[in-house]
Amino acid sequence: MINFDESFSRLMMFEGGLTNDAGGETKYGISKRAFPDVDVANLTENQAKTLYFKYYWDPLSKGIISEAITYQMFDFAVNSGLFTAIKVLQKILVTREDGIIGYDTKLKLQKVTELNIIIQLLSDRLILMSSLPNWPAENKGWTRRIAQNMIYALIDTTQ
Repeated sequence: MINFDESFSRLMMFEGGLTNDAGGETKYGISKRAFPDVDVANLTENQAKTLYFKYYWDPLSKGIISEAITYQMFDFAVNSGLFTAIKVLQKILVTREDGIIGYDTKLKLQKVTELNIIIQLLSDRLILMSSLPNWPAENKGWTRRIAQNMIYALIDTTQ
């Protein structure tokens, strides 16, 4: 079973110290663009963990039945935004793409094979990211992250 603590540990393998990237000042993956009221430079890992739980994990875990899919959506949302990640999932599920995990999305999620959805999510995520203007600078890290998530998908869906 993949829970929030394990998901956060996995995330921290790819999110690190203070940088200045496309999201502006960023630390532990928390960007000034996404969280304008946060003192990013002085952010602690525990504060980042609290933000990740409140704004990413909690909304996803309430709507998605599978822990394996929740983890993949969590990691996707951290990189690309919660709304974008949900819309990509809805596109795969062939349901209304409104960026909200509502009744129709939950119903479709009950009828899918975890690993199939995760592989489609990771594929669509890679296609999306490779179309971004900062792909040339970020492609190695993003590709490694998605490759690691493929390994997690196999582990998480066979437990």
